[in-house]
Amino acid sequence: MEIGKSANYINSIENGKYFPSPETIEKIAEVLNVDPACFFQKEGKDKSLPKEELVNKIYEKVIVSLPELIRNAVNSEMGSSDS
Repeated sequence: MEIGKSANYINSIENGKYFPSPETIEKIAEVLNVDPACFFQKEGKDKSLPKEELVNKIYEKVIVSLPELIRNAVNSEMGSSDS
């Protein structure tokens, strides 16, 4: 099975000159018979987070800071309407 890319292109990906599209990543993973996620893990270590921990981190970053973001937007809008 081929992925439809030149050897030069693949070499450029390997050397960090280009970053492949999600579709190309899937094709390469399929040819190599690996999970595409393995391309994003540090060698020898599984750095992926358990689903629950990932959700908690997203919650902390987005939901917890949302009231402050809204306050800042409202204050900014109110300040600009005084002009």
